[in-house]
Amino acid sequence: MVEVPKKKITFKGLKNSFRLYRYIKPFRVEYAWGMFFLLGSSLASLAFPKLLGELVSSGNPE
Repeated sequence: MVEVPKKKITFKGLKNSFRLYRYIKPFRVEYAWGMFFLLGSSLASLAFPKLLGELVSSGNPE
């Protein structure tokens, strides 16, 4: 596996981040809804295997 050198945080990188924020600013509500549903989707995909495991375990009385 190739080691990738870590980049340092620079003023130029922060400036680019703020440029992205200026673009997103008019779409704050849509962005917030998207993040909310993305979080919900991630939680549902993590919960499904756990719930399925409990369902299988409840059917096997040991």
